[in-house]
Amino acid sequence: MTVKTVQRILQLPFAFLPDDGERVPLSPLHVAAPQVALIVIVALRLPYYVKVAATIPVMTTVVYVATHTTIGTPSEHYGFGSAFLSLLFFNASLFVWFTDPMSEYRYVRDANTAPLGARGLFSRVYNVLCITLNYRLIGWNTQVSNVPTPIKDKSAFIFHRLYQLLLTMLVLDVAQSHLLANAPVYTAPDPPRPTLLITWAFLLCSYSVIKLFYTVASLVAVTLGLSAPEDWPDLFGHWRDAYTLRRLWGRAWHQLLRRHFSAWGTAAVRTLGVRRGTWLSSQVQLHTAFAVSAAIHTFGDAMVGRRLVGVSAPFFIANGLAIAVEDAVLALGRWLCRGEELKGEEGRPPPLALRVAGYVWATAAMSVLAGTLFVPAQFALEMVDKPTLPFSVVGWMVAKSA
Repeated sequence: MTVKTVQRILQLPFAFLPDDGERVPLSPLHVAAPQVALIVIVALRLPYYVKVAATIPVMTTVVYVATHTTIGTPSEHYGFGSAFLSLLFFNASLFVWFTDPMSEYRYVRDANTAPLGARGLFSRVYNVLCITLNYRLIGWNTQVSNVPTPIKDKSAFIFHRLYQLLLTMLVLDVAQSHLLANAPVYTAPDPPRPTLLITWAFLLCSYSVIKLFYTVASLVAVTLGLSAPEDWPDLFGHWRDAYTLRRLWGRAWHQLLRRHFSAWGTAAVRTLGVRRGTWLSSQVQLHTAFAVSAAIHTFGDAMVGRRLVGVSAPFFIANGLAIAVEDAVLALGRWLCRGEELKGEEGRPPPLALRVAGYVWATAAMSVLAGTLFVPAQFALEMVDKPTLPFSVVGWMVAKSA
């Protein structure tokens, strides 16, 4: 299946929509209405099929907002579509179709031990709001796996986050300055294949922008006493754990979407009748997760323009295929070594030589996948349209030395 074929398939549900020129400015009502409606649906504890039916207009409204409204530049469109609208859409399936937060969720530090469903309406609404905005479900009994250990001391937390803030801004400034300087070449009608430097500049930009917003939000919340430091564990895991592609995505990368991946993966395994804990179950969940990730980022595509729907998807689908190959090679290696040298996700780390080989493989694989699929898609979406930071130290140094 080619990249163009994947894109055409994803564009089918959008074929009936009007041209991009007919969009209207995004209003607060466009954002608040589906969010409030979903919270009320979950908090009211309606019968299951009534709740499911009630999510249809909510999800339809989200698709309408993604395809009929405009807020500014392409990068703002893509960020808002993929980071907010898509998660609102998938929250409707997660908290209504697959789970019932009123009976299954519990905040572990809550002094009130009564189930959420037994509390008053205001308390239920407040807790559902917290659940929908807490992407990793930090502090809840349903917290996603592989979340880094939080810093509990407030002073140490603030010092650590200030250090992260300065380092992230520096990395973002260097990477984005390089991209902005080369953007005209790659946005031309017949652009060349991205160089390795451009590829990793884009990857570092994506990483740094996400981390920057999270770091600022955590600093403000903890400094003002709105949250405890343990409510804000590091967004990304340790990069030393990324000696396979699976571990890169499952441990080193952020886990903001894992709750959706887990729910849809479990549903897929159950629907297909696959026995849990088997190799086939792992593969079904793997490809379901990357399919959901592709769908989530498609909302960003749609927000930029209907003709671009699906342009982001091939990168995520390809990563699932690459990890499947990786799993097969590792399984063969374990068999050949009789399980003594290569261990699974939960075993002890493999020897240093194998980890080094793994780092080389993961870096090379990500370079190829991102260079051929991710970066060209990002340039097609016009993501390099303006600086993220209000001031560029790199730009100032270049101008001063000129």
